[in-house]
Amino acid sequence: MNNYSALKADYAPISSAERYILLRIMDTVLREDLFGISSQGILDQEMLDTERSLLPHQQWLKAVLKDGSVLWLAVEPAKILQRYKAASATWYYQALGQERTQASGIENFLRCLASGQDGAIRRLFHLFQEEALLALNHTEICRAEYEAQKHKFQQVMSLSSWHERLLGMDWIASFSDHPFYPTARAKVGFDHKSLQAYAPEFSPHFKLRWIALPTELLIQPFLPPEDIWPTMKQLGLPQELEKTHQVIPVHPLTWPHILSELPVGAVAAPMAFCTVRPTLSVRTVACVENLRFHIKLPLYMRTLGNRNLRLIKPSTVHDGYSFQKILENIAASDPMLGSKIVHVDERRGGYVQERADLAYILREYPLGSEGELAVPVAALVTLMGDGRPLMLHLADHFYEGDILAWAKAHLDVFLGVHLRLWLQYGIALEANQQNAILLYQKENVRLLMKDNDSARLYEPLLLAAKPELAEIVNAIQDGRIKAKRPEELMEMLCTITLQLCIMAPFEELVALRVVKRKALYGLLREVFLNILNVLSNEGIETAPARFFMADATMPVKYLLTAGTLLPKDYTDAADINKYYGWTSPNIFMDENEPITVE
Repeated sequence: MNNYSALKADYAPISSAERYILLRIMDTVLREDLFGISSQGILDQEMLDTERSLLPHQQWLKAVLKDGSVLWLAVEPAKILQRYKAASATWYYQALGQERTQASGIENFLRCLASGQDGAIRRLFHLFQEEALLALNHTEICRAEYEAQKHKFQQVMSLSSWHERLLGMDWIASFSDHPFYPTARAKVGFDHKSLQAYAPEFSPHFKLRWIALPTELLIQPFLPPEDIWPTMKQLGLPQELEKTHQVIPVHPLTWPHILSELPVGAVAAPMAFCTVRPTLSVRTVACVENLRFHIKLPLYMRTLGNRNLRLIKPSTVHDGYSFQKILENIAASDPMLGSKIVHVDERRGGYVQERADLAYILREYPLGSEGELAVPVAALVTLMGDGRPLMLHLADHFYEGDILAWAKAHLDVFLGVHLRLWLQYGIALEANQQNAILLYQKENVRLLMKDNDSARLYEPLLLAAKPELAEIVNAIQDGRIKAKRPEELMEMLCTITLQLCIMAPFEELVALRVVKRKALYGLLREVFLNILNVLSNEGIETAPARFFMADATMPVKYLLTAGTLLPKDYTDAADINKYYGWTSPNIFMDENEPITVE
């Protein structure tokens, strides 16, 4: 990976799927300013003049890499999240002592980037190359499935059961990629067979495996409901084990790993039990016989980075429920939040000793309201059978076809809830596109909360507002949840609520030319300021949010850098999912109307 002579053919046609993945990688490299390519690169006028015939309307960004080789990327200005975005899936590269050459392809691009880097980084680039090629393979497989199934999407909105509609929306969402992690389509650890057997795109049904554990080994604060949990007899185990053991579910793909290292006294059940379907998260499955219940299980799969192995730490079982109690306590005394948020019940869960591969969380969803539609943010951009994104169908169904009315309601609920949680209670939720669920009814939209074991709270602000929560806060096990700096809340609100849950779907509307960016971001700015004014009138300090709006730049999550491409000792990231760079243009800046800080 060190030298250009090892690359494949300099310039060769690539498939549409590879071009798609490669452009996403290039955009991420530019957004995360990897190796200083964006901040230290210069626009090359000479290249612009000589290569105008190839890309007459773009610019060429020239970056000198660590070993002195030079990379030219075709770029165009970007106002959202980054300074430049990739304009072409081809580029130019010049190794030391060689001629400048045009190149294409994922493998070639990653090898160019890794030129001159040390062995540790080159090894991580090699792993990412494998991930990228897997993403390419999974993209092609899932595109074929999308084409075969998209005509059925519209039927989901009219399913009779609230819980069936929620699961159907997860299925629809599974066909849309994460907006910022370039190879999110790759489910590392899944081959073609397991993709079809266990991934939500294929909506498969399968049964869970079970382990009977000595009662003293299984930490299980609340027992699961008997009507969905199997007896020893149903699992083909001796009935006398009921006196000494309790059972825990295991995902079929995790089963071989568990069997190779069973705890002392554990017994593997010979029979499977509980038919399930995968949700958007893959490792969380819905119980087919009672869709109110979803079970989150450890899964030997990596997504959104090679360090993101999808197991379940014991602290997760406790902390998710702690945050549920915190939010429910706040909502009970805050009329605005009480009217806008509903929480999934996550009290039930269990784990064995400190093993992250032998645990579960059982989620119980609310009954749901008549005519209500539960939609994860991730589903909003999926193109339905008519080629329009789900957002437009929601606008048709709930807002008489007015997409700006839909956008206003979207902003009102997200900013209304999350700005209040931040500024009044010192809380920022990692409610990403998968976990943020919108509850739509005529003229009303709420948020369904779940999976908040990675949130952030600033203890002084929270306990000043709600001193009765001190005991729950003290019981939180993952120390990273307690922010050391109040700015950590703003960073999470910006990169999760604002960029993932608001800007990403807005940008899809802009890309499809449904509405102009100026209209959407003007509306965003207006709603943001109006909510701050409401909070100020209630006596809540809003200066942190106003300073944030007036800053020249905004934070961006550097997930590819911290989660995949650079060793931890290079980034010093305590949490790879919360490693930021202040490199995004500020979307609130408007020279005609400066933000008031006071």
